[in-house]
Amino acid sequence: MIEKDILEIMNNRLLTLELIVDEIHDTLVSNGVINEEKFDASIAEKIARIKQITDSLESELDESPIIPNFFGGPIGEA
Repeated sequence: MIEKDILEIMNNRLLTLELIVDEIHDTLVSNGVINEEKFDASIAEKIARIKQITDSLESELDESPIIPNFFGGPIGEA
């Protein structure tokens, strides 16, 4: 499989998951099982926490030292 095919499959799965979650959310709200405002606030809080985690991971990756090559010389030198 080539990269384009894998991305298309992943995109289709993500869209399917999004539709399922959206339908479950609409059903739960319309049946009065959950309060939409409380749910939205809870989701926003969780998304903010995930963003903090991913931002900290990205900054750690940016700050990680470059691993020298086997001979200790500059990388890219032959």
